[in-house]
Amino acid sequence: MSATAAEWEAIAQGWLDKVARADESHRVELLDGPMLEAVGDVSGRRAVDLGCGGGRFSRMLAERGAAVVGVDQCETFVAYARDRAGGGETYVVGDAQRELDLPAGSFDVAVSYLTLMDMPDPRGAVHEAARLLRAGGRFAVCVVHPIRSAVEPAAWGRDDEGNRTHWPVADYGREGARTCNFGANVGTVTNFHVMLSSYVAMFLEAGFVLTSLIEPLPTEAQAASSEGWAAEYHAPNFMIFGLSKPS
Repeated sequence: MSATAAEWEAIAQGWLDKVARADESHRVELLDGPMLEAVGDVSGRRAVDLGCGGGRFSRMLAERGAAVVGVDQCETFVAYARDRAGGGETYVVGDAQRELDLPAGSFDVAVSYLTLMDMPDPRGAVHEAARLLRAGGRFAVCVVHPIRSAVEPAAWGRDDEGNRTHWPVADYGREGARTCNFGANVGTVTNFHVMLSSYVAMFLEAGFVLTSLIEPLPTEAQAASSEGWAAEYHAPNFMIFGLSKPS
């Protein structure tokens, strides 16, 4: 087990408790829609979720008619996902950065939903996605935006009244490990800062074609509802790549 896998295992129950409190508004309100758009119609398709965590997005894909294999290194996450699985899902413990015990070309859709930046070797996972996909298959990738992953520790710049005004960017060109703190009830793990150009290079090297690039922003109504949502317009928190494997 890698150092980061061991870190996730150590905080897994705290993370699952956080999810159970519905403390994932950024995923539900900001990311799910664009991610579902990136994967497209999955009815009757086979999908692999690389870094499935507790299986939330895998279940969403299964509800839309996909046959899903969820893969995660964290045994606690996989056990949680299995306990909640419907008829369209299978969950396995595995390292998506290495070749999995799954046949090449056996999936129509691959997903990496906020997982590549948790991996010491994201390039390995991108190449494994390419191996698992059939020709013409789609790969949807969501990552923390590189402008938000560069600084450690990360903190908003504020004006004299305490309003969020800007996100500081430093050491953008120095890729590598950063510490991510999910709060006192969860704990810290190691994330990895990757430049935008490096992500694109990984995808092209693995043979993918970039079909879309989305920097999700809240609606105007959301932005008006809270400072946190409004601040997304200063520095988007996430980036979604739509990719395809050429026929």
